[in-house]
Amino acid sequence: DRLYLEDYDRSAILEKYGLADRKTVLLAPTWMQDDKNRSILPFGASIKEFFDALEDVGKRNDATVIFRTHLNSGDSINVDQYEYVTVMPSSHYPVAEEFLYISDILITDWSSIAIDYLALKRPTLFLDVPAPFSKGFTLGPEHRFGEIIDSMEQLTTSIEYYINRPEAFLEKYEDKMNNTINAAYGSTLDGKARDRYIANLAKLLNIEQNK
Repeated sequence: DRLYLEDYDRSAILEKYGLADRKTVLLAPTWMQDDKNRSILPFGASIKEFFDALEDVGKRNDATVIFRTHLNSGDSINVDQYEYVTVMPSSHYPVAEEFLYISDILITDWSSIAIDYLALKRPTLFLDVPAPFSKGFTLGPEHRFGEIIDSMEQLTTSIEYYINRPEAFLEKYEDKMNNTINAAYGSTLDGKARDRYIANLAKLLNIEQNK
């Protein structure tokens, strides 16, 4: 609801987390799940290769890149030598919606965080890496509603392009975004989910009280 209604103060969030007031890229991969050998870094990149590339694209575009690991990934990556890249794992920074709200682009792989980000209809990049699910998908690959990224070069190029031209993303992907919104939310992406939950809880309480 709060993302759909844009019921946040961006400046307050940046101040809360000590982040610079500049364009923001959120990179949020999922955890290993059913693939115990899964790396949270894509394309076989080393930590140095990966974060050096993110630092370069952040510096060129005056953008902060936030690398936010899944709660179940713990604090497996810790780098502090970069000016434009910061690692903020969900184990220490649990309120995902605040990070989604301040981000101009989301990059993920198979995380359901992309479905939350749909409320904002902003550019979303999907890393073309194997899914870590042994029992299939909640929403299949056809619902990856943005650019599919298959290399570090494409990743940095797409960040640079869409962070400066977000309208180009909507021109290309809005129909696919709307299809995924319909599959994930139906008609319920309207900012009124809280009211419906409260009404349902009240109804259930009344049923219990009448027994």
